Amino acid sequence: MHETRLSLVAPSRDLENLIEKTKAYIRGAKAPATLLAYKSDFRDFSCLCREHNLSFLPSTPETVALYITDCAGRLASAMRGASTTSSIT
Repeated sequence: MHETRLSLVAPSRDLENLIEKTKAYIRGAKAPATLLAYKSDFRDFSCLCREHNLSFLPSTPETVALYITDCAGRLASAMRGASTTSSIT
């Protein structure tokens, strides 16, 4: 993370702590499991786009909305299936 200081006054200890916490959050957002999930989601998104002849790079808000709707539909279907399975056993 590139740091630019615009002030000649040294930041307070509280500000330094806040900066360090922010850096930790940024590093945590790029955890390996998160990156794998992003990669999987993008692969899923690009497959949906190819299937329906939609551009995925760049994508439009409408294309992203279609993808979200598709995901919600698949999740609802999976939940119904899990509910049916658990009520049978």
